[in-house]
Amino acid sequence: MPAVNTTPSSTPPLTPELIAAYAATHFWVDASPPVCIKVGEQSAGLQALLARFGVDSSFFITAHNPYSKETNDAYNAAANEALHQQLSALNIPAFAANGKASVGEWPDEPGFFVCGLSQAQALALGQQFRQYAIVWCSLDRAPELLFPNRD
Repeated sequence: MPAVNTTPSSTPPLTPELIAAYAATHFWVDASPPVCIKVGEQSAGLQALLARFGVDSSFFITAHNPYSKETNDAYNAAANEALHQQLSALNIPAFAANGKASVGEWPDEPGFFVCGLSQAQALALGQQFRQYAIVWCSLDRAPELLFPNRD
């Protein structure tokens, strides 16, 4: 298994094109029934999932392709396993989830839909796993992109 570097490093520039691509991605949560999260669109399925676990917020995160640089499958699998282990240690609801690009040629990015952490904790995980963006969901607002490595 390759070593996984999860320490913050110098952040490459985040382009408007990447932000648009993230905003257009569909984030599928492996729940029963499955839930599709779209940035800017509140859904009954997301509301029901949050209510089922008695939380008012959640987020989608992956450890794949740090800073949106395509990385090999072995690295991505090891990084996502490291993220999974960290989430499991927190003993909170976390579902397998998958980010699927709706435009362009970008591979699916398996990750996790995590319930019950604060926005600060979610941003810290995004920064640790070198992600440009995570998707924040709450009961009272439509899902939105948060940028862990921006000041």
